Amino acid sequence: MTASTPIKVGILWDWMPMPKLDRFKIWDDYLLILKMIFAEAYEKRMLDRPVELVIRMPEGLPRGNVRDVVTAYRELVQEGCVLILGPLISENAVDLKIYVDSAPVQDRVPYVGSVGTEDCLSEWGFELNNGGHPEEAATIASIMEQDGIRSTAILLEQSLIGQHYTKFFKDAAELWKIDIKGTFFMPQVEGGDKSDVLKQARDSGAESVLVLGFGYGVAGVNAAMEKIGWVVPRYTVTNFLTWHFGTDWQEQMRGWIGLDQYDERNQVGQRFLDRFEAKHGARPAYFWGVYTYDQARIAVEALRRAEPLGARGVRDSLERVKGLPAASGAPGTWLKFGKYVHQGWMGAGFLVARKISEDGSHHVFHGTIEPPNELPL
Repeated sequence: MTASTPIKVGILWDWMPMPKLDRFKIWDDYLLILKMIFAEAYEKRMLDRPVELVIRMPEGLPRGNVRDVVTAYRELVQEGCVLILGPLISENAVDLKIYVDSAPVQDRVPYVGSVGTEDCLSEWGFELNNGGHPEEAATIASIMEQDGIRSTAILLEQSLIGQHYTKFFKDAAELWKIDIKGTFFMPQVEGGDKSDVLKQARDSGAESVLVLGFGYGVAGVNAAMEKIGWVVPRYTVTNFLTWHFGTDWQEQMRGWIGLDQYDERNQVGQRFLDRFEAKHGARPAYFWGVYTYDQARIAVEALRRAEPLGARGVRDSLERVKGLPAASGAPGTWLKFGKYVHQGWMGAGFLVARKISEDGSHHVFHGTIEPPNELPL
C-alpha cells in the first residue's frame, strides 16, 4: 500500500531575533507541545495521517520588516501547507492581511495569528489572540480601579501597537474612571535612560504609570524611577509577558502588574501540564505552555473536519470549531470560532492580571476584569 503524504502545517514565527531565553524555553516548548498534540491526534485516529511542521522564521517588525513576513507566508503556501500558525506580532499581521486578501485564491491559506490587533481578521485571517488591544485596555483599567488607582501617566512606545492600545485605553479609562494625566513617548526598542520621560510623568501629578506598546519599553523604567526618587505602581498590558524572556527582563520588571493568560486555577490547563510532565519530565507552567496546547487543539479540530483537506476546507472547518474548554485564561474560558467570528476566545477571563514579586523571581495571580463601580447607564 502506498503511504499517504503528511499534512503540512506552517509555522510563521516572526519574532526574531529572539532574546536569550534561559528560564523559559518558549520556542522549544512550542515545538514540543505542537508535535506532542499532533502525534497524539494521529495515534488516536483523529487524523488519518501525520502532521509535518514547515517552519519559517522571518525577522519582522519591530526590528526587521514586514516584507520578509509576507515572503515567508508565500513560501509556506508554495510548500503545500493547508494551515498556517502565526504571525505573532500585530504590526506584521496588518500588512499580511492586505497581501492575503489581494492574492489569487490559489495563493491563500488560512492563518491563525497570535496577535492582538483585530486588523488582521478577514475571510482567511483568524486569531487566537495572545492578548487583544481592546480587551487588554478594558482589563487593565478594571484592575487599576480595583487597586484603588485613580490616575495614571501613559508611557507610550512609538508604534502602531502603542497607538492602538492608547486609543482603546482612553475609552476604558472613561468607563472605569481612570484620569489620564498625560501621554509620554518612548522608543519602541529597549535601552537608554528614561529619566527625562519619568520626570515628565511625575510632574503630571499621576499616581501610577502604564506602559503601552510591544513590550520592550518597560526596560529601564524601574531604574529611572529609582534614579529620580519617584517609585509608583507600574502597570502594563501583555507587555507583562516579556518577564518570561530571561533573567535580565525579570530584573527589569520587579513589582510590575500586567496581563497574562496563565491561571493556575484553570484545571484544563493543569491536567494538560500534568500529562506533559509525566511524558517529558518538564512542566511549562506559564502562558505559552497552555496557549500552545489550545492552539494545537484548534488546529487538530480544523484538520480533522476539513471537507476537503485543502486550504478552503480547513478555512471552513475552523469556523465550525465550537465549545472547546480552554487551558488558557481563568476557569470557564472557552474556544470558539464561527462565521464572521474569527477570534477564538469566549469569556472575558481569557486575560488575567498577575503581579511580579519585588525581587523579580516569580509572579502571582492578581485579579480578573470586573464591571466598573458605576455604570454610565
